[in-house]
Amino acid sequence: MGGSIGVNSRVGEGSTFFFELPAVHRDDLCDISSTSPEIQGTASRVLVVEDDPDVARLLAKILQQDGYHTDIAYSGAQAIAMVEQVAYDAITLDLRLPDRNGISIIRQLRTHSSTTHIPIVVVAGNVHEGQLALNGGFNAIDWLQKPIDQQTLLECIHRATGGSGNKPLVLHIEDDEDTRRIISLLGQEVATFHAASTKQQARQKLEQNTYDVVILDIGLPDGSGWDLLPLIKQQSRIPQIIVLSGHELTSEQASQVDQALLKAPTSVQELIAMLNTVNQGERE
Repeated sequence: MGGSIGVNSRVGEGSTFFFELPAVHRDDLCDISSTSPEIQGTASRVLVVEDDPDVARLLAKILQQDGYHTDIAYSGAQAIAMVEQVAYDAITLDLRLPDRNGISIIRQLRTHSSTTHIPIVVVAGNVHEGQLALNGGFNAIDWLQKPIDQQTLLECIHRATGGSGNKPLVLHIEDDEDTRRIISLLGQEVATFHAASTKQQARQKLEQNTYDVVILDIGLPDGSGWDLLPLIKQQSRIPQIIVLSGHELTSEQASQVDQALLKAPTSVQELIAMLNTVNQGERE
């Protein structure tokens, strides 16, 4: 979130823990609301249904920064009118709106053939209440409790739309948290990252998402990263496979992947350059 956390401590006197977060000014949150059915480019389009203007603009800004086109509806009536005009790839929906309950909107959308399959991500403070009301009656619905976590929101939208806006979606399979964090920080402008620290976590991610790139470490806590290659190559769209290893690969191993890099500062920069190339290719 662009902030910091720390502690000041003196032996025998005590400790002070603190965190700092940057302020978000209203001027920084542009009004992204639109009822125009015209869509520019090929990026997925998401409708944000939220009556709180600050929350709505924050959600839209997060999605826009990840490459999505976004529109905002501040009421149930406005949301239904916009869905009738635009073929949305996904909807984020608050359950408490000024004119109607979000559950009734879900039921209405699911009763029409043109909207029955639109993925819906419920973003609400009363998620459990909504789940009980629907009782699992409809498919293609994800649930996100307020206050929102940015990464979780993006993961829900990625699942809903089968992609990640205009940015390539990268699965980084690596048990070293520092390595994952450095690469994701340096590459956040050109790609969206999902993390897996074990083979089991990687399998779950690969079953849930379609990735453009997989960064693979060989030595994982529960076995060899090589065991994941068959599953990776069974994807409906085979991703680029980049091995980031602590030792050189044999020629036979290198032939099974697209790129092989040694773990080093220069390799990280080379890796980011590769992801940028993928990003440019997606836009073209």
